[in-house]
Amino acid sequence: MSPKYITIHETDNTSVGAGARNHAQYLYNQAVGNTDRAASWHFTVDDKEIYQHLPLNENGWHAGDGDGPGNRESIAIEIAVNSDGNYSKAVDNAKKLVAYLMKETGVPLNNIVKHQKWSGKICPANMINNGQWDAFVNGVGGYYNNLYQPKDDITGGWYEEAIRELNRRGIMIGEGNGVFAPNRAITRAEFAQLISKSLNLPAGDASFKDLNDANSTLRDGIKRAASAGIILGRGDGYFDPNTPITREESAIIVNKALQYKGIWGPVVNLPFSDKDQISYKEDVQRLYGLGIVKGKGDNQYDPKGTTTRGETATFILNMLQVIENGSVEKVIGTAQINGIGVNVRSGSGTNYSIVRKTSKGEKVTVYEEKNGWLRIGTGQWIYYDSSYIDYNRL
Repeated sequence: MSPKYITIHETDNTSVGAGARNHAQYLYNQAVGNTDRAASWHFTVDDKEIYQHLPLNENGWHAGDGDGPGNRESIAIEIAVNSDGNYSKAVDNAKKLVAYLMKETGVPLNNIVKHQKWSGKICPANMINNGQWDAFVNGVGGYYNNLYQPKDDITGGWYEEAIRELNRRGIMIGEGNGVFAPNRAITRAEFAQLISKSLNLPAGDASFKDLNDANSTLRDGIKRAASAGIILGRGDGYFDPNTPITREESAIIVNKALQYKGIWGPVVNLPFSDKDQISYKEDVQRLYGLGIVKGKGDNQYDPKGTTTRGETATFILNMLQVIENGSVEKVIGTAQINGIGVNVRSGSGTNYSIVRKTSKGEKVTVYEEKNGWLRIGTGQWIYYDSSYIDYNRL
């Protein structure tokens, strides 16, 4: 067999102990025993182990399509659903296995298919019934890009952690040949698609007059986000999909995404010198209060500036952390340092090393108070003295 597809099944056996090993034993007993059962597949995956039952160049009998391509041209993977196992971990192991098989066989991501494709059977049932199939395929793509793609252009960048995590989740993928283009401006259509994938939004529709101007791969994300009320048009029925999205526009969408999930950030004061240039200030205030957005340096937010792919990854990962964990790093206040050369230390005490000195008039964000010290960043603490520091708690 020269495989063209990878077919995903679930064992549908919730019995205690019905993991990969016992399914391997079942196939062995079937092969050596006097039985007329002919079912066979290539791999069984559970939360701890992966068993291979057939070589990749030998077809199995698993798809329910007789001599069709499901049986004759596809590698079959069964995911165990035993009640004493961790199903989520088994699915994650299956994603990694599929990514490896893609590398070994050249089967493309769009040929990763459900058993349902071949016979109509509702399988893999858990994924189908819970709307998780797209997330599975996206996760496979993320692992493939992380593990097997050539060296990329994000290593060492401030955006690396966020991009790699979104790539692992199958939300943000590269542009090919190891290129993620973290500094490229992202379009309104691309941003809508990433939000849609991040929240796994249900199918929907949109009536924008220029919807077909968007790349065909992005239209579904626009429809889903519009139906959820997360994105709106420019007016007059237009969305303007191919225009780079600004930093304030991206804040509006992320804030609406959080509200879609029932999360309303606090409306806090902004420390940015250009805050009066923000047209939709409340959205930025709420995101700033949750620690999702920060400034760009020089004490500015740059609301009219375009949002890059690197910034987008950071915004979206921070948003997901708020949704999943309740917070990113909550802002508790702002401070202006009026002294000259105030020591910034690596910890909350004079015994910690000095990492830098502040400039007079510098404005900082405060994330934590501890024994009279203020944390103004990761590994950055200043001692609060009201004679030269103006501190405003939010």
